[in-house]
Amino acid sequence: MKKLLTFNILTLAAISIVLCCSGLTKAALPKSGSFDIDGASTPSFDQIPFVGSSMYVYPFVATDLDLYTGQGSTYNLGTLELTGGLVSFTDSVEKSGNLGIRIFSAISGSQIFQESILTLDFGDDIFDVYLPELTFNGNEDMFLWVAQSGATYYATALQGPGLDRPDITAGDAMLLGDANLAMVPEPVTLALFGSGALILLGKRRGPSWVHRLMPQR
Repeated sequence: MKKLLTFNILTLAAISIVLCCSGLTKAALPKSGSFDIDGASTPSFDQIPFVGSSMYVYPFVATDLDLYTGQGSTYNLGTLELTGGLVSFTDSVEKSGNLGIRIFSAISGSQIFQESILTLDFGDDIFDVYLPELTFNGNEDMFLWVAQSGATYYATALQGPGLDRPDITAGDAMLLGDANLAMVPEPVTLALFGSGALILLGKRRGPSWVHRLMPQR
């Protein structure tokens, strides 16, 4: 029974490592391509992140050569308006580039945008974007790049609201890794936990056992 339990733990831990590596690979790559939000399907949040008045969320696309330097309509895939706990959506047209999220607070005073998951319907791709908690101090923009996993990375060196356009490309933002990570999907976190459990178990059984299971560099 003890051997069977140990085998099950090792199997689970090994699967966690595979999931971890897969998740982190996706987390490090920008979500890019051609995007068109289905106008018949309003983007939704798992929980409304803002219940005050006049907060806007713009899913957008931009390229490394043009980091949202012109009019917003050139880049925005649509406009989500959050007012009084209600969400309305205005659709735009298909655009190509790296997927990002712009959040804009249109009123003065401190406003908190709560951590949330934004679901976007691209027709053949229902995609979740993981948004961090943010504090705005009135009439401020926040830009985030979106990874293939749905994780978000700061698109500005400021790592907070204040700049009116990105100053880091999507690829460079993700190359910075954890230092520039805004929000990560839970499955990746669970995979990391699983690999940690494996290391802990390895410590109990001896370092040579860990070396046999972990990839060598």
